[in-house]
Amino acid sequence: MVSSPLTRALETAVGAFGCPEASADGVGGVLMEAQTGIEDVRAAHAASYAYSGIRYVAHELCRERCGPSNCDARRERETLQREFPGFDFGLVGDTDTQWIEGAAETEGSVVARGLQFLQWVMAQPEREVAVVTHSAFLWFTLLSFGGDSSRAVKSKYQRWFENGEMRAVVLS
Repeated sequence: MVSSPLTRALETAVGAFGCPEASADGVGGVLMEAQTGIEDVRAAHAASYAYSGIRYVAHELCRERCGPSNCDARRERETLQREFPGFDFGLVGDTDTQWIEGAAETEGSVVARGLQFLQWVMAQPEREVAVVTHSAFLWFTLLSFGGDSSRAVKSKYQRWFENGEMRAVVLS
């Protein structure tokens, strides 16, 4: 399970691929520490646990397109590691060097980063990998594929992802 290192994606990953009950079979260590709510910012979350045998990785390459708004910035790795101890943050820098206030990442940069991320996914030993990421990142990355496909085929995989939507994509 690979997630963008932005907090909103990590929380979604925990909700979709974590286990809320510590007593459930096959549960490993703490995936996400309990978090208090912050009014108009974040809902309170109970602790969640990792399933044994699943590798949980945060990866800088699959983060959202860096836009001019601070919602596309990420928090320091140390803070993320403390709140999400079940994730491996080895592929995330200490501080966010990609986001620049007021600047927007180019579409070409997102595509290049997306292709680099997909190459990384293909090099992993797992044959099934769940990725929790963001709509704009997926949109620009997937638009670079299937130039010779029919309009009907393109409409299936080159459409915008809705919030929380899951799709299966086969890479070969």
